Amino acid sequence: MTFTSNTTDLYTSSTGDNTITTNDYCAALTYIIELTGALTGCQTAPTISINSATQITDTNTITVSIEVDDADNNDTKVRVEYETDYDEACDGPWATATLSGTATADYNDSGGAPDVASSGYQVGSTATTRIITTSGANTVTFTWSTISNITAENEGTHCLRVTASDDTVDTT
Repeated sequence: MTFTSNTTDLYTSSTGDNTITTNDYCAALTYIIELTGALTGCQTAPTISINSATQITDTNTITVSIEVDDADNNDTKVRVEYETDYDEACDGPWATATLSGTATADYNDSGGAPDVASSGYQVGSTATTRIITTSGANTVTFTWSTISNITAENEGTHCLRVTASDDTVDTT
């Protein structure tokens, strides 16, 4: 690597040992370059899509199927939210959806199927029950308990939003 100012080379790197030596004979300085922290610029966001959302007959629950993948093969977790102004525009405001029961997945983490929690990232939030993507896209199914979130006067079409995170970057 060479840094140039007008007509002269100011700094030229040495042979790959992370040093930079100046060509300024008055200063004759050597700089050592060290990497610190995690390199996150190359991380890609996980991908997520809703495969289906089906109301279970005569209940106030909806079975939701999602597909999650991560090009970096990172384990992921998912946040599930519903729109609270009920205008069917799917533009928010958003609130945490109440999930119930257990989740199932095509591929399980070392501790089993993704866990279901009540806040934050509700699906796959613990260290050994994440949504794994090392085998490719993972289909995960869970239950949304709509009775906890939607009142009778707000029945109709509702919007659901899912966000996947690999702890470095979230889906957008």
